[in-house]
Amino acid sequence: MLTVAAISNNPLNARRLHQSLVGRPLWVRDATWSRFLHRSWEPGSVVDRYLEWSDTVEAKSLPDDVLLLAATALTWFFTSSNRFIRDRATKALVRIMQGRFPVLMVVLDIFRGVNDPFVTERLICAAYGCALLTSDPTAIAALARKLNVEYLSGSNRSRHILVRDYAEGIVARAKALSPGLRLRTTRTHWANSRLRPPTQQRLAASYEQNRDYWAIWHSVMAEDDFDRYVIEPAVRQFTGYRLDEAIRHSRHQSQEPSPVAIQPLLKELTSTEVTANLRAVAQHQRTITWPPPPDPKER
Repeated sequence: MLTVAAISNNPLNARRLHQSLVGRPLWVRDATWSRFLHRSWEPGSVVDRYLEWSDTVEAKSLPDDVLLLAATALTWFFTSSNRFIRDRATKALVRIMQGRFPVLMVVLDIFRGVNDPFVTERLICAAYGCALLTSDPTAIAALARKLNVEYLSGSNRSRHILVRDYAEGIVARAKALSPGLRLRTTRTHWANSRLRPPTQQRLAASYEQNRDYWAIWHSVMAEDDFDRYVIEPAVRQFTGYRLDEAIRHSRHQSQEPSPVAIQPLLKELTSTEVTANLRAVAQHQRTITWPPPPDPKER
C-alpha cells in the first residue's frame, strides 16, 4: 500500500490504508501496523523509500488530492514508538505541507479524534512547524482558531501537554503576525512571567567541586568534548527569527531558513541565561538512550 499510497486513482492508496487503520483498537494496530513499520525500518525498505520520497519530492508541484494522500499515509507513521521513524516522518510532513494550509486543515479533520495520542501529538507538532515556516497571517490565524477550538477550549481541551504546547505555539505565532487576533490560552497567563535561573557562580559553588557532578560540570562548562560536539552543534541550529518576523529565504535555500551563527544570539542573552540554557540542553542530551527500544509495543 505504501508503494501506491499517493496515487489518486489506485484502489489501494492512502485512503484505503486510512480506512483499514483508523477503526482498529490501538493495541491491534500496534501489533500489526506499528510492528510492521519498526521491523521494516532499514535502508531500501518500503518504509525508508516512502520517507525518502516525502523528503525529496517537489511538493509545490503536487495536486491537492495527491498531497492529501501522501500526508495521510505519512501521518500514520506516527503510531510507531521508534523515535527515528517518528522524527523523520514529522520533518517530512512539515516539508510537504509547508504553505499548503487548506490541505493541512483537511488532514487535521481526518485525524481528529484518532485513538492514538502519538498520532495527535506529532500531527499538531508538524502543524506548528508549518506555522513557524510560513509568514501568511491569514492562513496561520485560521489554523490557530481551529486548534484553539479543537484542542485548547472548554471540554475539548487536550489532556496531552505537548499537544497543548504545540497548539498554543501556533496561537502565539498567529497573534504575533496579527496583533488584533483575540485568542486566549493558558500560555497567555504566563506571558509576563520570567524565569530566574541561578547564576554561574551559584552553580559553580554547588557542583564544580562536587565529586558526584565533577565530570558533567567540566563536560558542559569547561569546553570539553560534550560541550564541543553535543551542545554547540545543537544550539547552533536555532534561528534568530522572532515570532512576528517573516522568514527570509536565501536564493539557494527556498524551503528552510538559514541557521544563524550562535555568537550573535549569545550576545543578546545574559551569562546567567546562557548558563541555564546550556545546562538544560545537556540534561536533555543525557536522557537520550541508544539503541531505541526494539519492541514497538513499549509505550
